[in-house]
Amino acid sequence: SPPTFAGATTSRVRRRAELEIRALNAGLEKRVQERALQLAQFKSALDRHGLVLISDAHGVITYVNDRVCEVTGYAREVLIGSTHRLLNSEYHPATFFAELWTTIAAGEVWHGEICNRTQSGAPLWVDTTIVPFVNDAGVPDQYISIQTDVTERRAAEERITQLYRELEAGGAQLREANRELESFAYSVSHDLRAPLRHIHGYLDMLRRATAGQLSDKAERYVQTASNASVQMGQLIDDLLAFSRMGQAEMHLERVDLDCLVHDVISGVAPEDAARVEWEVAPLPHVAGDLPMLRQVLVNLIGNAVKYSGKRDAARIAVLPVGVEDGRMVFAVRDNGAGFDMAYAEKLFGVFQRLHHENEFEGTGIGLAIVRRILVRHGGRIWAEASPDQGATFYFTLALAGS
Repeated sequence: SPPTFAGATTSRVRRRAELEIRALNAGLEKRVQERALQLAQFKSALDRHGLVLISDAHGVITYVNDRVCEVTGYAREVLIGSTHRLLNSEYHPATFFAELWTTIAAGEVWHGEICNRTQSGAPLWVDTTIVPFVNDAGVPDQYISIQTDVTERRAAEERITQLYRELEAGGAQLREANRELESFAYSVSHDLRAPLRHIHGYLDMLRRATAGQLSDKAERYVQTASNASVQMGQLIDDLLAFSRMGQAEMHLERVDLDCLVHDVISGVAPEDAARVEWEVAPLPHVAGDLPMLRQVLVNLIGNAVKYSGKRDAARIAVLPVGVEDGRMVFAVRDNGAGFDMAYAEKLFGVFQRLHHENEFEGTGIGLAIVRRILVRHGGRIWAEASPDQGATFYFTLALAGS
């Protein structure tokens, strides 16, 4: 008999349902495949860089990825079924692991760095995150440990620490050697002053006692010896000043640099000051030891006056020219004799001179003193010059707080 209307309707409903179920199954299968692909990609990325271990509630390893085997040198068959004690380097105390287990047994994530060892016994530092998985009762029944090999970084850090210790030790030895050298220089210089005064005094007495009796050549000999004793006395005084600058206690205060520069210029010999065209820009207040900064300016301005002494119209400028590392840069510029920059590194050494003493007098210690003072103030000094084109000395100082 022909199908009833109700039967036909039921058949159509069933077929529609079957089609919908197939579509749902196809969509679900597609999503499962997509998820599986994503998980495979995640696993591949993790295996490439991370070490993954899964342990049961008792710490027995139940899973390791390829990276664990590659880095530790252990076969998967050896690792699975073992505990993490297999990798223990005994670097950490027992309390370290006791605290770790207390944390994860409470269902909390633990993160830190662990020093394990490879199969060959080499240290293996791993940055580790351990995540507990809890059962329905809220008790952890397995743990997943995700690790990153940081052995090279730790080795580099330990090497840096060792180098720093060696540097600190070397610095302490160098400071001690400098103190001993300064003390020695001070003692020797101090002890030389008395016999040198005797030499100069007896030469003067000899010159007076033999006035008109010596030949011109003998007179020159006595005068040369007397001049040499004076120069030696100046050298000793400068060496003492250099030693004191390394030992003297600093008293930092707010220093009006503008006022200090004008004060130093006022102390220049009148005949020298008269031939100089001065340019002094407004200068700020700086933080420093006033007597020491006065010494800096006396030397720098004094040198500018001295080395421009052969100019009919000398020009000397003192001005701020910029900022370096939070410190103000100042310049003392002249149009004097200048120097060859090829020898600039000698400028700030003790007893170093770039001009013959017959051209310009001096002991060659002044700039060494200036450098030492500025270094003690946390600043620095350098110079730019050309022969017969003048020189500019730059130095840095911290500005005083308001």
